Amino acid sequence: MVCFCDIPQESLGIHVAKYGRFGIAFKKAFLLSRGANPVYYVAASAIVQRFDRARMTALLNAAKAGHAVDVLTGPPSFMVDTARQQYFDEMMLTYRAIHDLMNQKLLQDSLAGPGSGAFDSLFDLQYFLAFQIFSYIKFFDPSFADDDPENYYMEREWRVVRNVSFELSDVCAVLVPQEYLGEITARFPELAVEPIG
Repeated sequence: MVCFCDIPQESLGIHVAKYGRFGIAFKKAFLLSRGANPVYYVAASAIVQRFDRARMTALLNAAKAGHAVDVLTGPPSFMVDTARQQYFDEMMLTYRAIHDLMNQKLLQDSLAGPGSGAFDSLFDLQYFLAFQIFSYIKFFDPSFADDDPENYYMEREWRVVRNVSFELSDVCAVLVPQEYLGEITARFPELAVEPIG
């Protein structure tokens, strides 16, 4: 995985303080042609609602027993609040367990090994989710200050889930500390070299 940031040069201060004062700039169109996509920032502590299976079962049993159950007014009694990252982590464990069970079942069935429709479809789905969805999710702690080294939200990160090959002509600028400006400009006169404060 290769990561980039989409930060205006005048706002690079926090990023430079964290990662260093050298950078290579590419046109967005070039990165898009290599598969780049912005990450989806998710506030780890944001509260979301999820199903509580025990409450849901109790509600269904009450309805089956003939008790009046009102699920149309107020918050559903089978929903419970949880932090988004905790919910995601739990669902990832469930996803992996289901994936492993399905994989095991398909591999046990001699008719459903690699090359069969069912196996290939499961593999394609797992690959798609892992590399085209989950790879672009980034949790952050919204309680951190903007300049906190552990605050990743301000990075405006883009990712490519493979290597990115490029030619010197693909580089639109090289960002360097002022003290290296002359040396880099002399060595690479064809590049736009810009100082970073």
